[in-house]
Amino acid sequence: MFDELHNEIRSHYKELAPHLDDSTFQTPEETIEERRAITEDTGIFTNVMVREYTEILTYSSGDYVALLNTNSKHRQLPYKQKDILLNKIKNSIDRSGGTIYKEHRLALFLGRKFS
Repeated sequence: MFDELHNEIRSHYKELAPHLDDSTFQTPEETIEERRAITEDTGIFTNVMVREYTEILTYSSGDYVALLNTNSKHRQLPYKQKDILLNKIKNSIDRSGGTIYKEHRLALFLGRKFS
């Protein structure tokens, strides 16, 4: 599913911040389906449809680490632990050519208000 770089980065999470290891999370498809069902189950909307948009973004190692540093779950890590994790991620990206490609997904939920 993931390339060597992403798997290496995942190993850093498993070592230093296992609760942030995304292999333990639901898949995007599972999350979208769960939220679609929740929306329908409210009884407020009918004919709920989901439109998905995907974009692959390219980050330099420094830009990617800066982005991670804005994430609240990363910011909550103890300073030393966060510093080691982010340095390992940066070094992995640099050894792999200096850039990382990340998929960003957006799910737009559309429905008709039940009347």
